[in-house]
Amino acid sequence: MRSIMKRHLLRRKGSVTLESIVILTLFLLMTLFVWQFVVAGIAILETQDWLTRASRDLSIGEPKKDVEELAKERFKSASYHTLKAIDLKVEDGQATVKAEIGIQPIIKGFPVFPYQTEVVTPVMN
Repeated sequence: MRSIMKRHLLRRKGSVTLESIVILTLFLLMTLFVWQFVVAGIAILETQDWLTRASRDLSIGEPKKDVEELAKERFKSASYHTLKAIDLKVEDGQATVKAEIGIQPIIKGFPVFPYQTEVVTPVMN
């Protein structure tokens, strides 16, 4: 039985090469998948930080126009996500900043991943 298996495996040339190509391709795809999650996580953390700063600026009395321009300027520096919409409100003693961003995919041709978030800060008098 063993000699039959040895002969069978010895006759198949290139199987190791084929297996290594398949494994290498799967490893590359898994790496890209993980990297996409890293990029999305960084985009979400940066967005949350920038919105917290904008909300804080609104809560201390900065003009809406200046805060909105500053927020848009911060988003221009990021290459892997874009600001789609931003909404600034000061109502009922709270400064609210809502934003929608689009996270760019690593592999071109895939759709942009949308993300929406909101930050609320009490207004300082």
